[in-house]
Amino acid sequence: MPAYPHSVRDGIIAVAIGSVLALLLLVGVRAAQEPPGGVPDSRGADTAQRDACLLRQGAGGGAGEPDPQPGPDFPRQAHTLDTARPVVVHGTGNAEVAYERLGDFATVVDFECDDCVGYLNLFNTGSALPIVSGEALGDGFDVQWLIDTVHELNDGPHNSLLITADGNWRLTLRSWHDLPVEDGPLEGRGAQVVRVDSPSVRLSFAPLNSRDTLNVYAYRLSDRGFTANVCIGRFESQVVDLQGGDVLLIWARGEWTLETP
Repeated sequence: MPAYPHSVRDGIIAVAIGSVLALLLLVGVRAAQEPPGGVPDSRGADTAQRDACLLRQGAGGGAGEPDPQPGPDFPRQAHTLDTARPVVVHGTGNAEVAYERLGDFATVVDFECDDCVGYLNLFNTGSALPIVSGEALGDGFDVQWLIDTVHELNDGPHNSLLITADGNWRLTLRSWHDLPVEDGPLEGRGAQVVRVDSPSVRLSFAPLNSRDTLNVYAYRLSDRGFTANVCIGRFESQVVDLQGGDVLLIWARGEWTLETP
């Protein structure tokens, strides 16, 4: 995922993308668990599908919960993170998980909470944005996300995540170099970070409701450069040109299939 220099422009783009994605996850915690039916191969998309993509990509933010602040309510623990040395943290309730990256890489976040109830927030202090924010229903929740793609906006190699939760959770942080390379069909649901070895992929999407779309953001492993993004409408199958990207952040409410054509 042409090479772009690390610049203010890159930082602004990355933060803008993160802002939109974080806003979309506000409803993710409440997502229904009933899977939709099969995915027909529809090469085209009607106007309503395209409108849904435009609405998602242009989503604005209203006033929400204030940014959480670390303090006595967020017991702090510090870790070091490197390729082949993931960080796995088990906790209950609120916490601050700080870490130092020992290499030049983006960070894959896996967060799971099987019994969380009430307000649930996973906040990335490096970009001052929530990864998850909403009401947990106590029936299990997990999300995978990608952060630290623009190191200049974080405090050098340092970053931390603030967790506000009522329940037992597990947080895993790892270098994106530790992702396996997917070379066959991959079925997924919701948000996931995927590494591929192909200039393009085919994605099919079955949403939870008529307003859901799937967004894909492609990054280049060599320098964390952002290369491409695409929005896919409901029940649509589309070949996505990654423009040199190696790692995809896929976000959707619903089921999707990824293939390398």
